[in-house]
Amino acid sequence: MHPALFEILPENQIPANAFENSRDLKAALELQIAHMLIHETEKLWQVLYRLDVSEKKVSQVLQNFRQNEWPEKLTELILEREKERHYWRSKFKTD
Repeated sequence: MHPALFEILPENQIPANAFENSRDLKAALELQIAHMLIHETEKLWQVLYRLDVSEKKVSQVLQNFRQNEWPEKLTELILEREKERHYWRSKFKTD
């Protein structure tokens, strides 16, 4: 997991089975992103940048979805980016 994710979801808030059950991780992230959208918007944008989530995709979410859908869609973008990062790391991993 990218260290910047811990700025969204502190380690003590990550569900115990988050890596076996991505639904729990997704739900926890959505709740925290909803909070950040209201109370820590600037920090959320900084974390999305550090996670290398596409600005274009974030803009599409903000333009094409209702505000109450933003936490879910932004969470999906984060998890999608984490999967991409994991794929490329494993592809180029040296033993």
